[in-house]
Amino acid sequence: MMHIINGKEVAQSTLLKLETMIRCIEASLYRAPKLHVYRVGEHPASMIYTQNKLNTGRKIGMDVEIIALPEEITEDALMHLIKKDNNDPKVDGLIVQLPLPDQLDAYRITNAIVSHKDVDGLTDGNLGGLVSQSSLLKPCTPLGILELLKSIHCPLRGLDALVIGKSCIVGKPLALSLMSCGCTVTVAHKATKQLKEKVQASDLVVSAIGNPNVIQPQWFKKHAIVIDVGINRLDHGAIVGDVDYQQCKQAGFVTPVPGGVGPMTVAMLIKNTVLACCHQHDLMDLYYEHFGEAL
Repeated sequence: MMHIINGKEVAQSTLLKLETMIRCIEASLYRAPKLHVYRVGEHPASMIYTQNKLNTGRKIGMDVEIIALPEEITEDALMHLIKKDNNDPKVDGLIVQLPLPDQLDAYRITNAIVSHKDVDGLTDGNLGGLVSQSSLLKPCTPLGILELLKSIHCPLRGLDALVIGKSCIVGKPLALSLMSCGCTVTVAHKATKQLKEKVQASDLVVSAIGNPNVIQPQWFKKHAIVIDVGINRLDHGAIVGDVDYQQCKQAGFVTPVPGGVGPMTVAMLIKNTVLACCHQHDLMDLYYEHFGEAL
């Protein structure tokens, strides 16, 4: 029997714990954790995503501010603002919403953020630390996926896991994280041959390719866990994932789109900001009291 993993419920549970933690932090620092979200221009999707982050954080008492910048801003000007925040002890985390206009180098700008404030987990320091299992702040979507797996009490050690997609935001960091949890991991991508056979052989399949026409629901083995990261808008406006989850009858657990991984990504951004604040202000005992050791 197929079970739906409700990402909204898991995210809400996490946010309730974070709300309690934020009140404790306020009692110690006389302020809430502060997150700066840089948005360049008025890209429609970026405006939706940044507003969602603002609303989610503020709803539980976090100090979130969107730094809205003009489309034509220069790289030097943006780097100056980031460096200013790097040195501000009252700013605990900062992110730069992607994509950026063509005149801006996303790699250089992302890596201008100091690692201990990089709450997206995308700087070279934090991504590289996944190899040595030394990163404090990890990419939000992989973190959210691990939390979803924890919510279904899934023992990861020994599972054959297939990650479809190799981006630095999802595929690569998730593969490393699953390896650290004891999975045997295969990474597939556009050039992968015999994808169907790899899906059929996997206990856990995570799809992050952004194409709803590649993976067929009947490919999954009985009782497989299917995590769908894809967000695809169809011609008539509907939002779907990479997998038609309602047709995965033989799977054990599946995430829907929307309402699966998406809410967890935002919740993990808030959690990373709280973690960054605790780390910077000697409040890690408080963090461990609420969440145990970081994933």
